[in-house]
Amino acid sequence: MRVQQQFGSTGILHFVGELWVLLLILMCTCKRGLSISDDGLALLEFKRGLNGTVLLDEGWGDENAVTPCQWTGVTCDNISSAVTALSLPGLELHGQISPALGRLGSLEVLNLGDNNFTGTIPWEIGSLSKLRTLQLNNNQLTGHIPSSLGWLSTLEDLFLNGNFLNGSMPPSLVNCTSLRQLHLYDNYLVGDIPSEYGGLANLEGFRIGGNRLSGPLPGSLGNCSNLTVLGVAYNPLSGVLPPELGNLYKLKSMVLIGTQMTGPIPPEYGNLSSLVTLALYSTYISGSIPPELGKLQNVQYMWLYLNNITGSVPPELGNCTSLQSLDLSYNQLTGSIPGELGNLQMLTVINLFVNKLNGSIPAGLSRGPSLTTLQLYDNRLSGPIPSEFGQMPNLAVLAAWKNRLSGSIPRSLGNCSGLNILDISLNRLEGEIPADIFEQGSLQRLFLFSNRLTGPIPPEIKYAFNLTRIRLARNQLTGSIPPELAQLSNLTYLDLQDNNITGTLPAGFLQSKSLQALILANNQLTGEVPPELGNVPSLIQLDLSANSLFGPIPPEIGKLGRLITLNLSQNHLSGPIPRELSECQSLNELDLGGNQLSGNIPPEIGKLISLEISLNLSWNNLTGPIPPTLENLTKLSKLDLSHNTLSGSVLLLDSMVSLTFVNISNNLFSGRLPEIFFRPLMTLSYFGNPGLCGEHLGVSCGEDDPSDTTAHSKRHLSSSQKAAIWVTLALFFILAALFVLLGILWYVGRYERNLQQYVDPATSSQWTLIPFQKLEVSIEEILFCLNEANVIGRGGSGTVYRAYIQGGQNIAVKKLWMPGKGEMSHDAFSCEVETLGKIRHGNILRLLGSCCNKDTKLLLYDFMPNGSLGELLHASDVSFLDWSTRYKLAIGAAHGLAYLHHDCVPQILHRDVKSNNILVSSRFEAHVADFGLAKLIYAAEDHPSMSRIVGSYGYIAPEYAYTMKITDKSDVYSFGVVLLEIVTGKKPVDPSFTDAVDLVGWVNQQVKAGRGDRSICDRRLEGLPEALLCEMEEVLGIALLCVSPSPNDRPNMREVVAMLVAIQQDTLSWMKSKSLSEPCSKQPILCISPDSDDSSWSRT
Repeated sequence: MRVQQQFGSTGILHFVGELWVLLLILMCTCKRGLSISDDGLALLEFKRGLNGTVLLDEGWGDENAVTPCQWTGVTCDNISSAVTALSLPGLELHGQISPALGRLGSLEVLNLGDNNFTGTIPWEIGSLSKLRTLQLNNNQLTGHIPSSLGWLSTLEDLFLNGNFLNGSMPPSLVNCTSLRQLHLYDNYLVGDIPSEYGGLANLEGFRIGGNRLSGPLPGSLGNCSNLTVLGVAYNPLSGVLPPELGNLYKLKSMVLIGTQMTGPIPPEYGNLSSLVTLALYSTYISGSIPPELGKLQNVQYMWLYLNNITGSVPPELGNCTSLQSLDLSYNQLTGSIPGELGNLQMLTVINLFVNKLNGSIPAGLSRGPSLTTLQLYDNRLSGPIPSEFGQMPNLAVLAAWKNRLSGSIPRSLGNCSGLNILDISLNRLEGEIPADIFEQGSLQRLFLFSNRLTGPIPPEIKYAFNLTRIRLARNQLTGSIPPELAQLSNLTYLDLQDNNITGTLPAGFLQSKSLQALILANNQLTGEVPPELGNVPSLIQLDLSANSLFGPIPPEIGKLGRLITLNLSQNHLSGPIPRELSECQSLNELDLGGNQLSGNIPPEIGKLISLEISLNLSWNNLTGPIPPTLENLTKLSKLDLSHNTLSGSVLLLDSMVSLTFVNISNNLFSGRLPEIFFRPLMTLSYFGNPGLCGEHLGVSCGEDDPSDTTAHSKRHLSSSQKAAIWVTLALFFILAALFVLLGILWYVGRYERNLQQYVDPATSSQWTLIPFQKLEVSIEEILFCLNEANVIGRGGSGTVYRAYIQGGQNIAVKKLWMPGKGEMSHDAFSCEVETLGKIRHGNILRLLGSCCNKDTKLLLYDFMPNGSLGELLHASDVSFLDWSTRYKLAIGAAHGLAYLHHDCVPQILHRDVKSNNILVSSRFEAHVADFGLAKLIYAAEDHPSMSRIVGSYGYIAPEYAYTMKITDKSDVYSFGVVLLEIVTGKKPVDPSFTDAVDLVGWVNQQVKAGRGDRSICDRRLEGLPEALLCEMEEVLGIALLCVSPSPNDRPNMREVVAMLVAIQQDTLSWMKSKSLSEPCSKQPILCISPDSDDSSWSRT
């Protein structure tokens, strides 16, 4: 009332209006004061650069938030609320890193590691003046390392490893004076290591392995006095080991493996008093081991293997009191083994294998109480095995095979309670096998083959109930097979071949459920083949050849569904061939030759479609015709039916296109001789059949020969039919001529103009075309196609063109890169190519011919429309390759390589096995390509490229680094890498492999880390039936055998084929009898050892 009296009604309204205005001003001011900070805006820009991220919580990046301090991974200062840390590792973030992060002026920690970021590292990161930690490791970042990072004077930890970064290492990083950890490994960095990095006084960890860095290792790094880890592995570094590194008194780990560094190990390295790991293996280091290394009191791991080190093993190494593992294998060491190594109380592993060590094995080694592994194989050691070795209770592995050891096997080895593997084969040991070695029961593998051992197999062998593999072949053992072997329930492999063992096969022994290989060849066994063999369902290899067995072949053998090899040859077996053998659906090789078998060849043999290596029925009393069902053996390589009384036609052999060798000599065959016998090496394989005829034999088959299908068809053509054919042909040619005449002048003009671009008129007359097949093509047609528009591939051996020839056929033309100096002569090239042109196999890319002149060499191949296995596995623009197709291609490629290695005389080595050299036909069949090309290109001894590495990075066997020689086991290693590609879906070299440089290392790393086999397999194959997943695991196991570090531990390609086929057959049987989802309990496929003495890969 008083207010109303004092102001009146108008004044009140004016007062209320002013209050509203003040309220609105306050509301606007509060809203502006509560808006997000500049740091928050920068983080919002960062989030907008992410693509489809779902792992950040919903509140992350809320534009209405006042501060980002509550967002996941964001840490702020308690007073200023400025962002001090952004940590978002392992969240599968993808997109690009926003330059806006450079505006976070108080940022101290930036961790975006283990994501999927792409693009480059923003230059603006260099403006974060307070940054202490930068972790961008394990992404997909590309481009150069920005030199602006050198502005970060407070930076302590820089992790950029595991990306696709290229370019050089920026010298500006030397300005990061606080830097402690610098990890740049597993990228694509090139160039030299900046010597300026020697000024990083605080540097503790320097890891740059797995790049393409070249040049020398700077000696200035010896100034980094705080360095504890130096890792420069797997770079093509050159030069010598810098002696200045001996100044790094705090260094604990020196890893310089897989480089091209040469020269000796500097004696200054003996000053590295803190060193724990010295890894200098797989380089070109030479010279002797400096005795000064004996001063390394803290070293635990000394790995100097795979080098060119000479001289003797210094006895001073016996002073390395902390040493646990010493590996000097694969060198050129000579002299004797120092007994001082026995002084090392902590030493568990001594690897001195594959050297040239001589003298006797020192008894002093027995003083090492911790020794578990002693591998001395492949040296020149002589003398006896010290009986003192029985005093080593922890000894688990004693491998001294392939030496010159003599004397007897010490009975004292029976005191080694932990002995698992005893391999002293390929020596000159004499005497009997001591029963004592079996009494501890710990022995798992016993390899004594190729010695001079005598006497019987001790019955005490029954106490070694853990034995899985026994190889006593090539000795002078006598007596019978002890029935006590039946008590070894874990036994999988028994090889007693080439001895003087007598008696019969004990029936009780043949009740094993785990035995996979039984090899008793070339002994003096008698009696019948026991039917109880059918009770060993796990049997894969059965070899009873060259004995005195008699009687019939028991049909019970047909129960062995997993059998791959059956050899009963050179015995006295009689009666018919059992039809039940057709039930051995995994059979790869069947040899019944040299017996007294009679009757017809059972037609059921044609059901053995898995037969691939050979079918030998020679030197028997077989009669009747060749059953037509043999046409079903579409994979068979060798067929021997010689020295029987077989009769009838042999024309069906022409339909068995996979055959590389056939022998039908000394039978009663008649009719026309098939074309297959006019291949190379077939000349003498049909003699002794007087009824055969044909123009090649000079014997006419006559018009009435029912096997002469050509004459037969001619007889049934009437004169009216012949006239109709001629009229039709005439009309066709007239019509075709009308079309051709319309454009022939235009085409000829264009042809001549284009041909001049690719053919030198001065040399075109000197071209030589050598066809290996019927080829309707001229040199001019081939040369006309050699233009950029027809290029379908380029590689280390040359450029491949697609050529269109007469009849619409496509062929592939490879123009080889041929050196100018020291090149092969024209005649030498033609000779080599002619050898390759004779090769015929369903899984070998067919060489149709060659075309060459003085300067250019061309090879003509079948065209493969589906490209290569590598493209199908790894290219992003092709459809997904399912497991069954992968496995089919793997088996096909293995067949092709096995043919080159084992069926070609002389043996042909591929030299560059890789997934890109396995071509795929329209029916998705594998064809091995480019075999032998490395030899064609680099054959000249005086050619400077002979120092060039033969093979492709990621596929090269480790021993090539020190031998510079390619063997069949080198090809096996490369094929193992291909199998790993097929199983894992990964490339052989990929930046995603963090600490491992290649696919082999990555897989071994996963296995050692205890990760399951299925986590290693290609994720795109998840969801397959259980049986197929088991199949993948078993293929992975074969791959790991193939990539064993030692060539002797690898199977040969014929055995790889057998294992792959057996796994496939086993899987088919499993899927027929079990539910697709039922857990798989298949037994692992046995790795059958080769017969060669110097191939002992089965020991692993």
